Amino acid sequence: MKMNCPEYEILSQKLKQHENTITQLLVILAASNKKISDLNKRQIDLEHRVTFPLSSPPVEFVIETTPKPFMTPQMKE
Repeated sequence: MKMNCPEYEILSQKLKQHENTITQLLVILAASNKKISDLNKRQIDLEHRVTFPLSSPPVEFVIETTPKPFMTPQMKE
């Protein structure tokens, strides 16, 4: 199948337009990925600060595993 010059030029122009569009989309995608990565890092940093604040000492929790008997005021006597 032979192409005459005008058909070739049209196809060549369309191909270049598609290449430019793909390039622009890749730039947009890369910028979006960078923003997502930055936001993810900021979120992790903020969560770390909330979990481990620099100004407050660590807090320890004690959980009792042995149940205490229930005592009413009458039972105390």
